[in-house]
This record gives sequence, C-alpha cells and structure tokens, in this order.
Amino acid sequence: MNKLLLTSFVFLILTSPKMGYTQDTTDYRTYSIVLGEFLNKLSKTKNSILIQSESDTVFYYVDKSYKHYNLLSKHNKRQIRFENLFKIKNWQTKVITKEELESLTIDENEDIIWDPLYAKYPEIECVIFLSSIYYTKTNKLKGFLQVGFMRNGLNGGYYLIEFNLKKNNKKLKCIETLVN
Repeated sequence: MNKLLLTSFVFLILTSPKMGYTQDTTDYRTYSIVLGEFLNKLSKTKNSILIQSESDTVFYYVDKSYKHYNLLSKHNKRQIRFENLFKIKNWQTKVITKEELESLTIDENEDIIWDPLYAKYPEIECVIFLSSIYYTKTNKLKGFLQVGFMRNGLNGGYYLIEFNLKKNNKKLKCIETLVN
C-alpha cells in the first residue's frame, strides 16, 4: 500500500504542469507594485505586457564586485512559475510560456524575429522577464528584483531593482545591469 501511494505521489509530481516554485499573494502584490512603477518610467504607446511564466535563473550583472552579487546570483537559481495574478494599475497582463515565446521569436535558423509575436499579440508594449524576489526584511517591504524587458526587438535590458514599499514612501532604485 505504501509503495503504491509513493508511486502515485511521484507520478503526480512528475506529470504536474506546475513544476517549480510558485508565488504567494504578497509576492504578486510586490511584483505588481514594482512593475507598475518600473513600467510607468518607460515611454509607452500601449498598456499590455506579456510576462514569461518561468522566472529568470541567471543574475545579469556585469560587475561581480557589487556588494550583493553572490547572494542574488545564488538566490536567482531557484526557478519559479508565474500565473496571471498580477494587478498592475493601468496595465493588462498575460503570462506566456518560454516555449511559446521562443516559437514566436526564434525562426528555423535560430535567428530572432518579432513579427509573429506582434502579429499574435498586437496590443503588447513589451515582454517582461522576472526573477524571484529577494526580500531583505521579513515583513516583505524591502528587497531586490531583477526585471528584464524587450520591446519591438529593438531595445530592452535588464535592471536590478532595489525596492522599499513602505506605505507612504514607495522607492525604486533601478540599476541597469545588461542592455540589449
């Protein structure tokens, strides 16, 4: 009986579509606030974004002497999965899998193309790539988050965002870490 139960449990885990870590409601609130502030700094023509459902697991920072480099690099190795639970003021979101994104942006010669993506999703401003959140306080008001974005295939980049979400003092410090 125990062997059958264990086998069934392993089968369920291996066949589950939600492999990896997920986020709790506080995390989605943090992502939504930080992304809202970040996106409002972009010059925009549309109000929809695509968010890749699998988190980035690489910390894109050129300067390895940065004081938090080792900590954030190790933390980002934890893969998480996002659902479309973001509530970003004035923005509509859609979560897209890495496989679908690649099928729409990489051709048979492994060249990057954008026309199929914008043909399928003409309303989007950009594609967003997120890391897991590293909280520096147990109350989840301060921490770090890596945000990558790509827009029109022409510009984009990765930013390390240090955030402080105290009630009346929302602060974001954006450090450009990699520019495409």
